[in-house]
Amino acid sequence: MPKSKFEKFNQRILKDIVLRLYKLLLTDNEENPSVYNISDDGVFSSIETIIRLMGFGDGEYEDIDFIFALYDENYDLINDGKIEGDLVIPSIGTYTFSVDITERVLQTVTYEHRAESYSYNNVIPIAQREDYDGNFSVWDGENINTEHHDSDTTDIDWIGNVKKL
Repeated sequence: MPKSKFEKFNQRILKDIVLRLYKLLLTDNEENPSVYNISDDGVFSSIETIIRLMGFGDGEYEDIDFIFALYDENYDLINDGKIEGDLVIPSIGTYTFSVDITERVLQTVTYEHRAESYSYNNVIPIAQREDYDGNFSVWDGENINTEHHDSDTTDIDWIGNVKKL
């Protein structure tokens, strides 16, 4: 993710942004605007409103991320509609996270096997008989090709295991 253009702004402008967001969130009749999550529609649209008012269009994701992190890091500095002290400026970091996707996949997988035989004509029939008897597995060969034809996602689970690198 590229850096937010808001990182370059001075403390005065950044304080104004934090206070604007604070006031916008208070108008949603929430008693404690610190309990918000950036994925809440009201938070996202409030940040976009601030970015538009500042003349930056709808804002990029990195700008929205930066402004909410700035707000979240400095919420405790707000007292009677003013900010006391200098803001803590968030810095960009690299994180890992996982997403479990459950899906049914229609695919053709080609496995290549090696077999010894006395006859070219007997290789596949003997392997089929061994498979039927449980002495051979078609999946034990070397995967030489996989063609995905279709898939149907049945569930997506966003795992809460975010780790900073």
